[in-house]
Amino acid sequence: MLLLAANGSSFKNARTSVQAFFGSLLALNLVEIFYFFYANETHHMLLLRLYYLFALTSALSMAAYGMSAFQDLKWLTKSVVTICLVPTVLAIFIPNAGLAGVESIGYSITRIPGKYYFVIQFGLLSSVIFAFSALYATYKNAKEHTEQRRSLVFMLSIVPCIITALLVITMMQMGVRINGSVFMSLAVCVTLWALMYTEKKENVFHLLAKVPRSDEWKSMQELSRFFADPALGLKEAKRLLESEMVNRAMQVTGQNREKAAQLLGVSRQTLYRKQNNV
Repeated sequence: MLLLAANGSSFKNARTSVQAFFGSLLALNLVEIFYFFYANETHHMLLLRLYYLFALTSALSMAAYGMSAFQDLKWLTKSVVTICLVPTVLAIFIPNAGLAGVESIGYSITRIPGKYYFVIQFGLLSSVIFAFSALYATYKNAKEHTEQRRSLVFMLSIVPCIITALLVITMMQMGVRINGSVFMSLAVCVTLWALMYTEKKENVFHLLAKVPRSDEWKSMQELSRFFADPALGLKEAKRLLESEMVNRAMQVTGQNREKAAQLLGVSRQTLYRKQNNV
């Protein structure tokens, strides 16, 4: 809720898949709050089923976000969503299929796995893997540079969620009585903040400038030379700035000199000369 209040305008302007992702995670956390009220009661199967349903929709909306850059592959997105959604929902809501019951762990409640609980695990994990793959494909193939960089931000931001999910599943398989939603709620805050923050184009650069070895980080390292040592002089500062502007323009336009020259407002010959000078 704090993230929504701080980034309300960004949320309103965000694409539908981002809004669906945020809404699913918000519903997920609200269900978790109710967990604490009914920590000593074991008949609230509806809460547990809703939790798994919202976890699934958040993963699938993440996949839709990743595939939004590939309009010609909508059929693939629909196919994967159907394959993940239908059997998982059936396992969640058919009595004693995926979820056999609820047990108290003192501070909250957790699931008693049913015979087909593996279907729920498979549905959730395959959705996340597909989402990550779609984001990576967008990062590698997106025509628009901002879309490419935003996909990189999203990939980096969901890493804590993936690691947390794998750890929770491993602990559950080992028989540890644990409520994974507590840990997942903390992990998803990173993803939510990154999504809301990077809806503005300039914020994509700001955030990636903090990621070591990224193009943005390298640009800031280069420019910081002048700010750290003004004795380099205006001539060297101009050279550094022009160099970074040329590099950024080439990155944004996919190494297209003609488009880069238009973006910078210079001729192709001038751009070529400045590249050689660099």
